[in-house]
Amino acid sequence: FPLSPSLCLSLFLFSLSSLFLWVGVCVSLSSQSLNKLEEGIIGQLIDKVDNTVEAILVSMHEDTWTGRASSGSLPDAPCSGHIAELKSFIARIKEEHMSPFECQDYVQQRLRRLASRVLELFVRHASLIRSLEEKGRLRLAADMAQVELAVAPLCTRASDLGRPYRLL
Repeated sequence: FPLSPSLCLSLFLFSLSSLFLWVGVCVSLSSQSLNKLEEGIIGQLIDKVDNTVEAILVSMHEDTWTGRASSGSLPDAPCSGHIAELKSFIARIKEEHMSPFECQDYVQQRLRRLASRVLELFVRHASLIRSLEEKGRLRLAADMAQVELAVAPLCTRASDLGRPYRLL
């Protein structure tokens, strides 16, 4: 049976709109798949970062925490070597490895959890230090302040981290 030009046009437009709808669904599904893929990559990356952070903080047990501070003196450096390493590592991870991702809400959520973990690990390992004398206590107090600065790139305010921050 013959089709009128208006019916052909209507069928064509209906087919075209169906095609666009299908393409939109595919793009949406692809976008969701890409987000899931990014989240998986970010999760694995954060797990590796967490392992490295713990290794850096474990190195605090290799330091010497003994000795007396001379009257009115401050520690030789603003922080211990392991804290300086931690600060540069965290800044590098945030700037070079986390900023390129599109799903920044997820990245921020994971970085906030990482910041909490850093504080918890620091407190845990600092509490295990033995033979802590006056100079060591001063250095450890300076390290506490520097750890707070170290996690600054990972969260807006360290005080918003709740319990881990209060432990510090």
